Amino acid sequence: MSHVQIALVGGQPAPVYNGIIYYNPVRVILICSKQTLQEAERIEAEFSDIAEIKVMDPVNIVEISNETETLADSLSNDEVYVNISGGTKSWSFYFSRVFGERSNAHIFYIDQNNTIWNFTDKTSNQANFDLNLDVQFRLYGNPLKEYKRISDFAEDDLEVLRKIYKIRKFNLQDFGSLMRQYSEYSNEFDLGNGSLLSWNDKKQQIEITLVNKSRPTMCEILKSTHIRQLLTKYTWFELEIAHSFDNWKFVKEVRMNCIFKFKNKSAKNEIDCIVNLGNKILFVECKSRITTITDIDKFKNAVKVYGGSGCKALFITIDPILGDALEKCHDSNIIPFCIEQNGGIDSYMTALFSLLENEVVNLNP
Repeated sequence: MSHVQIALVGGQPAPVYNGIIYYNPVRVILICSKQTLQEAERIEAEFSDIAEIKVMDPVNIVEISNETETLADSLSNDEVYVNISGGTKSWSFYFSRVFGERSNAHIFYIDQNNTIWNFTDKTSNQANFDLNLDVQFRLYGNPLKEYKRISDFAEDDLEVLRKIYKIRKFNLQDFGSLMRQYSEYSNEFDLGNGSLLSWNDKKQQIEITLVNKSRPTMCEILKSTHIRQLLTKYTWFELEIAHSFDNWKFVKEVRMNCIFKFKNKSAKNEIDCIVNLGNKILFVECKSRITTITDIDKFKNAVKVYGGSGCKALFITIDPILGDALEKCHDSNIIPFCIEQNGGIDSYMTALFSLLENEVVNLNP
């Protein structure tokens, strides 16, 4: 008796892939429509030696019923597991009814928290998948080939991060103006009010001066292996957050500056940090502040497109998230977190990880 798995394929390929990994069949039959053929083909590519595709009408109940009966008859000598996590409601109904009457068949479902619900014997199990980020992104048609790891930076880069944070806090407006106009290839920028930033080529360091009417002028030197890169597009802040996650006990892998590309190789979208929590993916957007509501909409859409509905999203800022932006985050199922409202740069991690354990980890007991 061979172990065969039938999987109904909809718009979310991850539960289908996870069902195959969990039960480890010797043969897989992927039921898809013309509309979900691409999803089925991506799954098939991951199991090319055992998987096959069967295209079925998604709504014609007469055809669905007849084809399901025929398929069940052809597998009467096999042990069959039917994954109804995806596909249309008509498929779910007829596959559950037809195979549910067969003694050699089991019907199961995988929810977004990776719990396996076996409807045949009325049991449930928490699946501890060894999640592979590259596989997950391939399944959704967006392979990730360009990103950075924390190990791409040097120890002195990590040491300078909090110094940059405290320089910014001295004068938010002038620091922001300098950063918006600074690039990795510019040597000097002067705001004309006494605040300026310059690159000392001989000493390989950034020299920054900030004025503040209520305090003495600040003059600081920033020096590290990748200091010019760190000050470009707030990379220093993304590295700070990525490094924090790297020290969290639930994290398996952290990637930053993740660039998804079009087929012509041009950049399509960038995710600041992607965190592998073992059996769930956390997408992280890092900004000094939320300036427009569209920032939230853009992030929400990116999470769904690149990670699927089972991923979690975190929007982390330095400055407070207020009013409409806070409400929009909650409406979009995005976890909002502000560093300044949670102890500042020296102590925010305790509050952040406590929040995430309640919002994310407790869904993966």
